Amino acid sequence: MLTAVIPAAGRGTRMADVTGGKAKELLPLGGKTVLDFVVQEAFEAGAEQVVIVGSEVKPELDEWVAGKQSDRIVMRYQERPLGLANAVASAGVDGPILVLLGDTILNPYSPSLRLWEASRMGEFSAVAVQEVPEDRVSRYGIVEAGEDGLASRILEKPGPGVTESRWAISARYIIGAEASKLLHDEFLDPEPGPELSLSHVFQRGLEIGQNLVPVELRAEEMRLDCGSAEGYEAAKKRLGS
Repeated sequence: MLTAVIPAAGRGTRMADVTGGKAKELLPLGGKTVLDFVVQEAFEAGAEQVVIVGSEVKPELDEWVAGKQSDRIVMRYQERPLGLANAVASAGVDGPILVLLGDTILNPYSPSLRLWEASRMGEFSAVAVQEVPEDRVSRYGIVEAGEDGLASRILEKPGPGVTESRWAISARYIIGAEASKLLHDEFLDPEPGPELSLSHVFQRGLEIGQNLVPVELRAEEMRLDCGSAEGYEAAKKRLGS
């Protein structure tokens, strides 16, 4: 069984002028909301249930879920802002997890089904990747891959000169069954410190001998990042407001 998790607990302070302090995941786009697109993608990829991880400061997400009147869409909560890894762990999902960032859609097609197929072929996990210019490497989790095509190292927002890789993780992930156990064992209640991303989960998995396969986005799998004002405006131009 594949469960989708959509992390949506962040306050979205960068988008406050656009959202008026409300959930950026519920911004209107193409006659729907951003979240509608993401949930639809999850089900089309084969997820049997979607778990949205919110927070008490975003009650409008609860209202959105209640309005769907579906037992296939449920809410969970991240108690403290401890990063993306903790948010996904807070969903309380056993087994493989499809993670879709709630402020990003892929249009007109999604890599999520390809990620799921790659992970079912025996891999530890799978991540969507996209080549980015050198001056943007420090904004992303970066995948270094070996000659076998599998990831050899994951770097979270590396500084200049740290890596020659330009493969940035792009908003879609499959956390395999073994990775899911690791996520709960080590990231549900982390030690005090900096927020931990899913890059840290994957790197920890590599360190203990697990596999991670990067799946390159195709040209028709265009990433529309609605987590910034500029990205949201670009998405509206493509899909309509």
